[in-house]
Amino acid sequence: MRCSLAIVGVVACGRLGFDAVPGAGADGGHGGDGADGASQGGPALVQSQSMFSMGTTTPQLPVSPTLRGDLLVVLTADVGDQTPLGTLDDSVGDVFVSANATFTEGSSFGEVWYSDSGIGGATSVTLGDAVAHNRDVWIVELSGVSQLDTVLAVSDQAYSATASAPSVTPTREPAAIVSIMQLTQAVQTVTAPFTLLDVVMGDGAAVAIVGTAGSYGPTFTINMPGTYGAATVAFIAP
Repeated sequence: MRCSLAIVGVVACGRLGFDAVPGAGADGGHGGDGADGASQGGPALVQSQSMFSMGTTTPQLPVSPTLRGDLLVVLTADVGDQTPLGTLDDSVGDVFVSANATFTEGSSFGEVWYSDSGIGGATSVTLGDAVAHNRDVWIVELSGVSQLDTVLAVSDQAYSATASAPSVTPTREPAAIVSIMQLTQAVQTVTAPFTLLDVVMGDGAAVAIVGTAGSYGPTFTINMPGTYGAATVAFIAP
């Protein structure tokens, strides 16, 4: 959601107390800094963290120490600037690459990045912008998946009471699916099997763990009509 409030906020939805998706325990198998992820148990949401930053070229999002072997996914929307991220890294040197899931909503630009380096022990993620603007950021840590599978995005779509992000069809299951939506109003709820992450300045992100063949994409309920852009990305085990 486009906004001019002069705040910087960090909202944590960490290992203790996050809304678990099927297959994810309350602590996601956390075993300490740099411990191994629980990949042998199938895909699971380990943690999610979120932030709204203002007027900085290097927003930094703290995270609970990541686990070795886990996939890290960053979903972000730059409010008011359509220039893609320049850099993305974390405190231990995991290598992040673009998932090529980009979209626009008015003057805003959204994208998805991920890292399958799996070093473990990261405690922060830093984004690099060419221009200081407001930015929504979510990071999602997933165990049991590491391979980018299917990507779809849409830009500048109109909605009324609900808005649907693109649906993706994983090439095999189980799979973990993440989605981000940037819009002019405010997300309220999301349809199953997706779990709604923190709503950041009205914008939404969601995660689903799926075990059966099909096409999956979240539909968000919105407080009033407007426009949106969104991307949905599926990850599978190698």
